[in-house]
Amino acid sequence: MLQNLENNYNIEILKQREIWNKKEILRLIYGDWYKEIVAWMKTPDRGINVELGCGCGSFKEFFPHLIATDIFPNPWVDIVVSGLNLPFSAHTVDNFILIDVLHHIEYPQVFFSQVQEILKPGGRIILVEPYISWFSYFIYRFLHHEPVDLHQQVLSENAPASLPLNDGFANEAIPSILFDRQWSCFCQKFPRLTLLKKKFFSFWAYPLSGGFNYNSRIGKRGYRWLHRLEQAVEKPLGRYLALRIFVVLERR
Repeated sequence: MLQNLENNYNIEILKQREIWNKKEILRLIYGDWYKEIVAWMKTPDRGINVELGCGCGSFKEFFPHLIATDIFPNPWVDIVVSGLNLPFSAHTVDNFILIDVLHHIEYPQVFFSQVQEILKPGGRIILVEPYISWFSYFIYRFLHHEPVDLHQQVLSENAPASLPLNDGFANEAIPSILFDRQWSCFCQKFPRLTLLKKKFFSFWAYPLSGGFNYNSRIGKRGYRWLHRLEQAVEKPLGRYLALRIFVVLERR
């Protein structure tokens, strides 16, 4: 079963890379996200920066000064790593970067317990993840292949003693549960992780771009116009319209 999972995963990664190379609008959208990620990294040009779940390697192409990891080997992976069994010593990593990865980690409490030990004091974890707003719920629930379960007990203590490398798990609601609905509980469980930034963003441009699965309905000029509009309404409307959440946590 694991071999089939790896084969299917790598087929999907190669498909994504082909689409990435062909689709300028995707590179524009993610490029804006990547700029903000780098801007929030702690001393990005030195130290140890780790991307978990590098996929087709697009972030490392933008920012080469990092260790790219994923659950299975592919041409863009430096180290094969599971988010439930991180192979880094305590106080060694300056930045962890996760882009559409956290919602694939079935036991986030295990992951964050490791991260707060591995990060150097002042080190950061930066996440770009799906967010379940009033608007995005219908997109993720009915137009996307990954499940949305807002009732998952994300911070339960019931993780099995033997954790799987990967079982194909996904729940797009996990970031919304952790960083919105159960934020006070998260703070109690991980007191050494301090919130530096949280914003709800990405409303119309990404769906109109078609993402990795559909044809784009906007061009470069349309995206730039929509991007400016989204920035203008981010604060008053983000929680109600956003498809994404951007989070920066710093280790005390």
